[in-house]
Amino acid sequence: MAVERTEDTLTVVWSYPDADAFNVQWWEERGRPRKGVEVAARRYTVRDAEPHRTYGFSVEACQKRFLGRSTCTPWYSVVVPAVRSLPGRGFADAGHP
Repeated sequence: MAVERTEDTLTVVWSYPDADAFNVQWWEERGRPRKGVEVAARRYTVRDAEPHRTYGFSVEACQKRFLGRSTCTPWYSVVVPAVRSLPGRGFADAGHP
């Protein structure tokens, strides 16, 4: 999973083979996770992010089944630390599952 951060946006990018849906949760430091969203893309963007706040993201990859339960991976989480200054756009490697 990798994170692209600008002054006011955070974009989490991931890859997972054989998944057709992803559940994403995110939260601000000292906050509870926001209600999760399901996305078909392999990226999610939070707008109006505060550059001096730490954010966390959790992503779960799922394979949907017609008339059956989806099969999902365990949640994978990453923390995006606060920054003091940004040179416009920054790309930070947040590790790999």
